[in-house]
Amino acid sequence: MRIIGGAFKGIKLKSLRGTATRPTSQRLKKAFFDSLSHWVRDSVFLDCFAGSGGVGIEALSRGAKEVVFLESEARAIKTIRQNIELLQAKVAYRIIQENYHAGLKRLSRQNKMFDILFFDPPYQFDYSSLIEVISSLELFCEGALLAIEHFYKEQLSLPEDIFTPFKVLAAGDSRISLWKHFSKKP
Repeated sequence: MRIIGGAFKGIKLKSLRGTATRPTSQRLKKAFFDSLSHWVRDSVFLDCFAGSGGVGIEALSRGAKEVVFLESEARAIKTIRQNIELLQAKVAYRIIQENYHAGLKRLSRQNKMFDILFFDPPYQFDYSSLIEVISSLELFCEGALLAIEHFYKEQLSLPEDIFTPFKVLAAGDSRISLWKHFSKKP
């Protein structure tokens, strides 16, 4: 797995072995970042279910102001740290080792707001609980983008009062569905 664009293009990243994590394919990651290049620059980016950190590190390479990595597995946290060291540069990041629900609640309590929220949950995941948590918390800057990677047969439904479908990117059996977030009306 390599960084495919930006300041750190070409750096080979470490990856996790086994089937517990599903790294975003290079083709899908390239489509995602190429289509959102002007949103990524100077953004505050959340990489949830970060795995080895490849998506968040790609965001840093492409000019994100800050990336928050949220991951529960200790082995993955170690790999994220090793991959950030490979950049040999000072970058703004934060790593949170918690399950997604607790980590997102913590970020919301801390009034942390994001421009782009990227979620790549593991196989056979309950997307409805994720969507319920995401929808209930204040994590989105005005006009923020929500991206969820999923199996192509999985149909995701988000509350239409705060999310509007934006784009779907595809590569093989995987999709990244994107929505624009807008503030709830008082």
